[in-house]
Amino acid sequence: MFLGAGCQGSHFLGGSPTPPDVGEGPGFPVDLAVPDGGEPNYGPTVSLDSTPPPISGGTLLVLAGGATAVAADPDRDLVHFVDLDQMKLLASVPAGAGAEPGRVAEDGAGRVHVVLRGAGAVLDIDATTRVALSTRAVCSTPRGIAYDAGHDVLWVACLGGELVALPAAGGAPSTTYQLDSDLRDVVVTRDGLYVSRFRSADVLLVEAATGAITDRFGLGTFATGGAEQFNPAVAWRMISSGNQGVLVSHQRALASPVSPAPGGYGNSGGGPGADPACTGASIIHSTVSMLPTTGVAAPLPGLPLPVDIALSPDGREVTVAAAGNATSGRPTLSTFRIVDLVSPCAPTALGFTRYDGQPTALAYRANGDLVIQSRQPSTLQIAHGSIVGAPLSLSPVDRRDTGHDVFHLAAASSLACASCHPEGGEDGRVWVFSDVGQRRTQSMRGGVMQRAPFHWDGALPDLPSLIDNVFVGRMSGTRLAQDQQDALSHFLSSIPAAQPPSGDDASAIARGQLVFNDPQGANCNSCHSGPQLTNHTVVDVGTGGAFKVPSLRGVAFRDPFLHDGRAVTLGARFTVGGGDSHGRTSQLSPDQLDDLTAYLRSL
Repeated sequence: MFLGAGCQGSHFLGGSPTPPDVGEGPGFPVDLAVPDGGEPNYGPTVSLDSTPPPISGGTLLVLAGGATAVAADPDRDLVHFVDLDQMKLLASVPAGAGAEPGRVAEDGAGRVHVVLRGAGAVLDIDATTRVALSTRAVCSTPRGIAYDAGHDVLWVACLGGELVALPAAGGAPSTTYQLDSDLRDVVVTRDGLYVSRFRSADVLLVEAATGAITDRFGLGTFATGGAEQFNPAVAWRMISSGNQGVLVSHQRALASPVSPAPGGYGNSGGGPGADPACTGASIIHSTVSMLPTTGVAAPLPGLPLPVDIALSPDGREVTVAAAGNATSGRPTLSTFRIVDLVSPCAPTALGFTRYDGQPTALAYRANGDLVIQSRQPSTLQIAHGSIVGAPLSLSPVDRRDTGHDVFHLAAASSLACASCHPEGGEDGRVWVFSDVGQRRTQSMRGGVMQRAPFHWDGALPDLPSLIDNVFVGRMSGTRLAQDQQDALSHFLSSIPAAQPPSGDDASAIARGQLVFNDPQGANCNSCHSGPQLTNHTVVDVGTGGAFKVPSLRGVAFRDPFLHDGRAVTLGARFTVGGGDSHGRTSQLSPDQLDDLTAYLRSL
C-alpha cells in the first residue's frame, strides 16, 4: 500500500525512466530530522516458540537480464525465485532448518549462491531449474558473498575474519585469507576486493592474489561547529557504486557525552544552536558513505536501522531501507541523489514511502523499477516511479513475534534496541556518559536473560527495571504491558551466542582451558563460572571501580574489552586489566598467555 504524505500528496522513488537533472528534484521537501508518525504498533502480542533471527538485511538479488529476483528468507529458511514480469512465485528452495540464508550472488554460468549464516555454508542453486546443487562448508559464520568473474570464484566474508575463495563451479575452498575479524560484505572491483567490517564500520581494500590489505578506509566523522562529533559505526550494507567503488549504508554515533536522563538518547546533546538537520534528533543516525571518494557523508536522521541500500541503474540515486520504522507511520524507504550525499547536513529526500511491511532488502531492475522485500509479512513488491504494486506473497508462514518487534522497531527517539545491539549483539562502541564516564556496550547474545543483574554496575536487577530505565526512560519508548515484556524476554533469551572462529589450534585451546581453571594458575573460573561463565557478582578487580563479572560467551567478537574498552585485544587484557587482582596472570609465560587467549576465543 502506497501512502501519500508529502507535498500535494506527491512521492517519488528513485530510478524513474527519466530521472531529473542534477540540481533538480520532484520539488517537495522531506524533513527527516523531525519525521512524522509516532510509536510503532506492536499489535496483539505473539510470542513464537521458535523466534525469528535478528534482522540482518540485504537478502535480495535481481538476476542478470532483470526478469527474475532471488529473495533469501532467513525467517523461514527458504530461498524464493520470483518472475518479476509476471509477479509470480516460481519456487521456494529449502535451505535447511536454522540455516538462516542471507546474501546472494550470481555467477556467470546460471548458478545462484546463497550464504547460510546459521549453517556455516554456501548453498548453490541452478537458477534455471531452481534445484539445489550442493551445500558447501565455508567458515563458522559466513556473511558476505560476491562473484569474481575474472577468476570464476566466489569470495565469502566471514565473522571470524576469514575471506574465502570458493570455485564457482563447485568444490572445496581454494584459498582462505585471515583478515581482521567481523567481516561483513565483499565487493569485487578492478582495484581489488573491498571488504567491510560490521561494528567498526571500516573498509579494507584487499589484493585478491595475495590477501594483502593495500588500503583501509574509515567512513568519516562529522563535527558540528561546537564540540559535538559523530563517529562511524555498524556498517549494515556495502554494495558496488558501479564506478570501481562502493557505497556503504551505516550508522554514525555520538562521540560527545550522552545523557542518561529521561529522553536523553533522543537528544544529541549538541547544546544551544545545534542544527537537528545536521546532528539528528538522537545519539545515532544513519548515513551512506562513498569510497574511495573521501569527505563528509550526509547524516540521514529519522531512518533507523539502514539495513539495505540500492543504487539506481543510472548511478545517480540511492534508496535506503529503514527497517526500524515499520508500523510507525514514518518513512521506511527514502531516495536521495548521490550528489547530495556529500552534504554535511541532511539532504532533502527525492521521495519516501511507507507500506504494509518491514523492508529488509532492496534491488533495482535495469528499467528503473525498485524491488522491495519485506521480512514480515513475507512479500515482494515493485515500485515504478510513484506507484507501488500489490505485494506478492512469498510464504504464508506468519513469523510475527512481539519480542522481535520491540527489539527492532524504533521508539520516539528514532532509536531501536537493535541500533546499539545490531543482530542481537553489540555495536563495539565505548560510549561516554555524562554521569559515569566511559561504558562499553554489552552484548545480548547467548542468553542475556540468564545474566542479571544488568549494566556494568549491576544496578538493574531484572528486565522490567532495564525496560523502565533504558527503553522507556532514555529511549522514550512506549511502556510495555506484561505480556509484551514476557515476549521480549523470550526473544532475547533465544538469540544464540556467536560461533567461535574456525581454524584455531585445538591443542592450544585445551592447554588454555587448564590455565583458566587452575586454582594455582590464572584461577579465572573463581568468578567466570557456571553456564554463562559469570557468577553474577559485582567486584572491584582494579580496573577503576566495582563492576559486574561479564559473561565470556562469545567474547572473541566483543573487542574492545573491559567496561571502558581500554583493552583493544584479548591479549591486551592481561597487560591493562587490573593486574593480579583480575586473575593471577603475572606469573604466566607468554606461551601460557597465548594458550589462555586461544581458549577465550573458543568460548
